[in-house]
Amino acid sequence: MSNYAIVQSGMVVNIVRWDGTSEWNPGEDMLAVEVKEGVIVEIGYTYVDGNFTAPAIPEPTHDELVLEATQTKEQLRTTADNTIDPLSDAVDLGIATDAETASLKEWKTYRVLLNRVNPNDAPNISWPDAPQ
Repeated sequence: MSNYAIVQSGMVVNIVRWDGTSEWNPGEDMLAVEVKEGVIVEIGYTYVDGNFTAPAIPEPTHDELVLEATQTKEQLRTTADNTIDPLSDAVDLGIATDAETASLKEWKTYRVLLNRVNPNDAPNISWPDAPQ
């Protein structure tokens, strides 16, 4: 048994397992093409001159880019908040080390810059670098 791509008008419309010998007619305007081992073929691929080609991946829409930027901003903000909280506690309690005090300032600066990012500017966003 082998995999066969059912091709109609140059487009793969189905993938089937078939022994290749029993009688089977895919249809007048269809072609059954054996898929060689190791070749990846899926529905939606094109078949031209003996070659299968994956469909082009469409560019994301502006709305998709804005959504992705919004999610990224929220994740980065959560990281900043979770880092700032204990540092701020140490400073407020007067038990912060010099390194913790410096780190708090860097993280607060980062959070301010992060809050200034407008997801609607996607894909042209310059994300601030998180402190080390």
